[in-house]
Amino acid sequence: MEIVTKLVTIIGSIITVIGLFNVLMGLFTWYKGFKNENPDKIDQGISSMLLGGVVGVIASGVTVAVVAALGNISF
Repeated sequence: MEIVTKLVTIIGSIITVIGLFNVLMGLFTWYKGFKNENPDKIDQGISSMLLGGVVGVIASGVTVAVVAALGNISF
């Protein structure tokens, strides 16, 4: 069971980092659009930041819930 818990934690952490990386890339896209007065880039950056943040929060929450549920299983 310990191996499964570690595996779930690792996968959840990777997905959370990917989501947070998308927030960072969205910030760069937003900045480029803001600097060049390009409304499409601004919208893309905002969307990327929001969706990346949502993915990061959901992935971390699901990971915590699965690890807690696995901890409650007893034989």
